[in-house]
Amino acid sequence: MKLLSPTGRTYQVNIAKYKVDWNAKCRSKFQFNVKQFLKPYLLCHVVCEEFRIPGTKLTCDLIDFSTHNIFEAQGIQHIDYNKFFHNGSKLNFLNQIKRDQDKSKWAENNGFTLVEIFPDDVLNKQWFLDKYNITL
Repeated sequence: MKLLSPTGRTYQVNIAKYKVDWNAKCRSKFQFNVKQFLKPYLLCHVVCEEFRIPGTKLTCDLIDFSTHNIFEAQGIQHIDYNKFFHNGSKLNFLNQIKRDQDKSKWAENNGFTLVEIFPDDVLNKQWFLDKYNITL
């Protein structure tokens, strides 16, 4: 699959090595719960997990190449400074925000919809339709 890096360089990426294992553990329980919610809707799609964005160290939690949707389980550390997650540094929190913005821009430049799911979101089909105009 050909994808652009954040700098605009074209990469040929082998997505097979990122194929999702629907039953495997995730980086967090929240991310696993999101994956389990999406599983019945995306089971027949081409979905990758922890997909590395070409030319960066950034990854996408779940990326659905069939529908061009990226699903990010955004923990609380993505919206508020958290001493534990940010190693006691507010600069690390600002860097987190910058990485999230970079990922969003990359998604847009490659024709993907970035779906950010936060712990307070109530996951159901209607939520995806209302917030992102995505039919599961």
